[in-house]
Amino acid sequence: MKQAAESLVGKVQAIYVPSDNTVVSALSAAVGVANDNKIPPVCGRERFGQERRCGILWL
Repeated sequence: MKQAAESLVGKVQAIYVPSDNTVVSALSAAVGVANDNKIPPVCGRERFGQERRCGILWL
């Protein structure tokens, strides 16, 4: 997931993170890449479990 997010750097204006189990399991990696590169992460859900990592309200 981290490599997929890194491949988007410089090509996108935002990264959409759907509420898919595979993506959610690697949420920290995707959001970390987004934050490191000042790309806003936009999630399909505001919260994933107890963690609030991305979404319009989080930005």
